[in-house]
Amino acid sequence: MPNLKRFRVNCLRLLGSLRLPIGERHLKRGVMSENTPAPCSRDACFKCLFEENVDGLSDVPDRATAFAILANYYAKDWEKLHPEDAGLWANIQLDFRALQMMIGRFLRDAFGIKHFGEYLSGLQSSGEIKEPVRLEIEHRVKNLPLRINSDSPFKTRIAAVFSLWMCAFRPISIDLESGKEGAQYDQFCALFNLWLAQNYLSYYGAVEIGDKNTREDMVKRIRYDFTYRDVNLSSLEMLYCGMFTANSDESLTPPHIAMVGRAVAIPKLSK
Repeated sequence: MPNLKRFRVNCLRLLGSLRLPIGERHLKRGVMSENTPAPCSRDACFKCLFEENVDGLSDVPDRATAFAILANYYAKDWEKLHPEDAGLWANIQLDFRALQMMIGRFLRDAFGIKHFGEYLSGLQSSGEIKEPVRLEIEHRVKNLPLRINSDSPFKTRIAAVFSLWMCAFRPISIDLESGKEGAQYDQFCALFNLWLAQNYLSYYGAVEIGDKNTREDMVKRIRYDFTYRDVNLSSLEMLYCGMFTANSDESLTPPHIAMVGRAVAIPKLSK
């Protein structure tokens, strides 16, 4: 007979706290000029931040580092559209603790069920449980009110759960001492959140927010909602489904990711 108490504890740990270690040596509370590691490619950083398996990405130490590097890329792109904000990257603050918690919640929700299924399969292979027991546990787990109860969630749902926790923890902001004033600075985290999700989805298809007549108003509404409203996973997934058209295949090929000026680039906003 297996040790049921130990089994239950392991199950709860897997469901509740699946996450990867984050290198605190790279990120402490402070501005980008002091803490950003050497740049890596955007493609490697997006894959490291959003994908489940990041083995082989030796040039990106961990997800938090990828987040910081992408923030630097985002600020540089921002400056190209807003020359008056030259040097903005030096006024960006990262809250490491908030970032650590955000990434942990994202990994738990996006990939927790898959990891739990792999854990059960390992128990079956070792003889601790039999196949009918594994199947019954998997069936019952999928009936629980979890945010994501699939072992292979849609890309829009992965983007949505990432944005959900970034809205909750807000790990990035413009330093108040920079003197920058205006909604685009107060809502900087929301704009970066949207940019990350759009670019991640662009690996798998086309991304378009409205049309040329409505895009700016829609982005303003989204950045406001991401900053001040209590968003949920369903509304975020609906948002991303409305702007995303998938490729016929879902191979990880980045057709748009490094190309400034497409729909996934930063929109030029009025203040």
